[in-house]
Amino acid sequence: MNVNEYIESGILDVYVLGGLSPEEISQVENYATRFPEISKEIESIKSTIEEMSSRESIIPSYMTKENIFNKINYAPAPSNSLNNSITVKDKSSHLNFTYLAIAASWLLTLFAGYLAYHYRTQWLESESKFLTLQNENKEIATNFNVTKNHLDDVSVKLAAINDSSLKMITLKAIPGKPQVFAQILWSKSKHQVYLSSLSLPEAPEGKQYQLWAIINGKPVDAGLISKADKEQLSRMKDIVNPSAFAVTLEKTGGSEFPTMEEMYVMGII
Repeated sequence: MNVNEYIESGILDVYVLGGLSPEEISQVENYATRFPEISKEIESIKSTIEEMSSRESIIPSYMTKENIFNKINYAPAPSNSLNNSITVKDKSSHLNFTYLAIAASWLLTLFAGYLAYHYRTQWLESESKFLTLQNENKEIATNFNVTKNHLDDVSVKLAAINDSSLKMITLKAIPGKPQVFAQILWSKSKHQVYLSSLSLPEAPEGKQYQLWAIINGKPVDAGLISKADKEQLSRMKDIVNPSAFAVTLEKTGGSEFPTMEEMYVMGII
C-alpha cells in the first residue's frame, strides 16, 4: 500500500467530515493504527477544520450533508459490461476522485462560510464607525449652534450697552422692604428695555418677579424676571413713553395686574 497516495486521495478528509460508510470508516481506522503518517494526517485535518469552524461559527447543516451523500449513495450503478471493462487502477482512481470531490465540496462550504463571516464582521465594524462619526457630527453641530447663539446674544447686548440712546434708570426699594435695587436701560427712540442689574431676595417657591412700566398712570406688563435675568443683561418687553418702572413679586407665570403690597422697587424716569 502506498501511504502517500492514500492520504492524497482525499478519503481522510471525508472520514473526518463523517461522510464514509461503516466499512470505509473501519478501514481508515485500521490503517491509522498501522501507519503513523495516516493517524497524524487525520489529526491535522481535524485541527484545521475545527479552527475554521470556530473562526466563522458557521457549520453546514446536517440536512445539507445528508442530501450530498444520499445523491452519492443512490447514484445509478454502472452496467456489468462497463464494470468488466474498468480495471482495478481505474476503480481506484474513480474512488479517489469521489473522495476528493466530497472533501472539496465540504471545504468550499466551510471557506464560503468563513468569507461570509469575515465580510459581515467588517460591515458591522464599518457601520459602527459610521454611527459613531454621525453622532459626533451631531454633537459638534449642536455645540456650534449653542456657541453661535451665545455669541449673537453677546453681540446684541454689547450693542445695547454702547447705544447712546439708552437711559439708565435706577429702581430703589419701597419703604418697608429690604434695601434692594434694580437698574433698567430704556431707549426713548427705540423703546427697548433691558434689565441691567437686580438685587432682590430669592423668589420663594411658586413665586416670580415681574417688571412693570407705568404708562399714563396705569401699570403695563414689561416682562417676567427669571433667575438667569438677575445675573446678566436681559432684554425685556418694548415700552413706549413710560413714566416709571417697578418690580413686584407675583405667582409663577406672572399676573395681569401688579400686587401692590408685593412691590419691592420703583424708579421714576
